[in-house]
Amino acid sequence: MPPRERPGFPPRDDAAEIELVLADPRQLLRDAAVVPLGGNALDPDAAAFIAAEARRRASGAMLRVKVLLPAPLAPGPDAARIASAIASHFGRQAEAATEEVQELFRDGRVTLAIGLTVLVSCLLGAYSIAGFAPSGPGQRILQESLVILGWVSLWRPAETFIYGWAPILRRRRLLRRLAAAEVVVLSRPGGL
Repeated sequence: MPPRERPGFPPRDDAAEIELVLADPRQLLRDAAVVPLGGNALDPDAAAFIAAEARRRASGAMLRVKVLLPAPLAPGPDAARIASAIASHFGRQAEAATEEVQELFRDGRVTLAIGLTVLVSCLLGAYSIAGFAPSGPGQRILQESLVILGWVSLWRPAETFIYGWAPILRRRRLLRRLAAAEVVVLSRPGGL
């Protein structure tokens, strides 16, 4: 069976290949009766394996998932479901990652507003203490404590906007590559 061409993704010789040798397509696919919305779905363990293998491939390379099945099963209806199951599974996960990063930034904006409010309040409090509290080590400790508390309140939004989004976008990029991967279902050499 020749490689199946997906529109816009002709077979490429430089694609990074992930090879799966299966005894039965059902090792890769979940039973349609147990999938909440019906249709084609990947087994969670199989999806995790494919994603782990894809992470080991060059990040810019096109992916090809090569599924080798016994000769009698390769042209069957379950084999035909494999390509759409892989594309829809990883496509849904990529959409979920997009929603996750949007939610992260939404939460980041809320924590930033809270952090800035706390910072301004603490700085005003530290400034006010200088005007009416007696000068001495106690006043200085209280002022410095308020300043530190104010700056610490910005820790969470800073972490969100500086570091929090990068791993999610990296995962989304991988999931999009997997959703667009060329899927080839072939008979195993030897026909067994």
